[in-house]
Amino acid sequence: MITASAQAQVAQITTVPANPVAGVPFLIRVLVQPCFGTGNAIVSSGNIDIHLTEIPMQVGECGVELDLPIAPLPAGTYNIRLFAPDSGSPVKTQAVTIGADVPAFDPRVLVMLAIALVVIALLRIRPS
Repeated sequence: MITASAQAQVAQITTVPANPVAGVPFLIRVLVQPCFGTGNAIVSSGNIDIHLTEIPMQVGECGVELDLPIAPLPAGTYNIRLFAPDSGSPVKTQAVTIGADVPAFDPRVLVMLAIALVVIALLRIRPS
């Protein structure tokens, strides 16, 4: 059983990449202290729930980084919730925003567009 003091040090949560994009898989990286294991992340209605499991304490295994793959999600804000073993309420919650996939222009296309605009402007300014 995990004590309240152990629960307070449960995790640091980050995403890889730092700013996930809609429709693209990403990782949730959890730094776990003391020693815990984890199952799969479960996504449901705006929450990503991660349930930690106790593993036998062995020297050198504490402070473990766990990478949890997350399937592509639609754009929006989700709450990552970490649950300690046998706990009904999360010990840590963190919001993550999944951004919309906005395509970027190729720089060459932008240069061609700028040249086209200059040529059109010069043709319009030309005296008749």
